[in-house]
Amino acid sequence: MLQLSEIQVQVRYHVRVAEEVIISGNGLVMANLTLRRFVALMPWEDYTKLDTSLTTVANTRLYDWPVTPNYSNVLSLEIQDGDDPTDPDSYKRIVPGRSIQQWLELERQPADLPIQYRLYASSSDITQLELRPAPLYAGKTIRIDGIVEPAQFESGQERTRFRLIGIDDAYAMALSAVLLAKKAQQARAQQMLGFAADTIRQNTGKEISPDEIREKLLI
Repeated sequence: MLQLSEIQVQVRYHVRVAEEVIISGNGLVMANLTLRRFVALMPWEDYTKLDTSLTTVANTRLYDWPVTPNYSNVLSLEIQDGDDPTDPDSYKRIVPGRSIQQWLELERQPADLPIQYRLYASSSDITQLELRPAPLYAGKTIRIDGIVEPAQFESGQERTRFRLIGIDDAYAMALSAVLLAKKAQQARAQQMLGFAADTIRQNTGKEISPDEIREKLLI
């Protein structure tokens, strides 16, 4: 959970420019852009959140999607199964709509345990969740598990959400690679991507290649 000003110290070292600025101006824009793309690399525990604010209304398909937290990637959506004979509070997974044909067929089914969902913008530009078939029971919790969009850096005082400083180090390396690529220093940028991939593996045990990071960061 390093402050952006602390990450700036690392970036200056990596790009070998003592005056490099990422806490304001265009540098701050790049820091925010790169953080969003870096968080999208994998399901980081530090940016994974559960939300249980939605509850079902009997025979109702549409629900306003939570504004907070702002999910960038929904990993799973579950609903309590009121017909489970052993535990009516147990959760069953709902999957995204598979095809338009299946989705239209589900519209004609009577209220039951939902099996598919879709997200889309309503006519008033509110993101809505639609469940099909409509839930049979009221008061059942809808549980959302997913990756949240990182909060914007506004200055050098804000921190990342990464619990491990090693992941902050990897983010600093990835950001440095982006800045180096913009300076046409491709060899050094590729080297930083390699360092970032190694650092992620050392801290999480997960494999990711420098090329995968390059592709996600759109370098």
